[in-house]
Amino acid sequence: MLSVSKHEGRREAVTAALVMTGALIAVSHSSVFIRLADAPPLVVAAARMTVAAAVLLGLALWRERAALAAVERRQAEQVLLAGIFLAAHFAAWTASLYHT
Repeated sequence: MLSVSKHEGRREAVTAALVMTGALIAVSHSSVFIRLADAPPLVVAAARMTVAAAVLLGLALWRERAALAAVERRQAEQVLLAGIFLAAHFAAWTASLYHT
């Protein structure tokens, strides 16, 4: 039986709160940094997506290797399609920042 002490549960809650706070700050300030970047909007969007994909893929391979191996072809196609739409969204959003 798996048992989590109160201390471990509290530590996980604090860690989650810190990660969420950091993510909130990063997301809320990203438009300012994008606007200050001296690069074309699509380059900025592509760089952001590449870094995010590398970090998330690394975490997924580290923590969920078995689940990734069990992904079916149809699921992979759906994830790829979602990624394409997300990339289009970020490209449009990043480009829009240069017009404000």
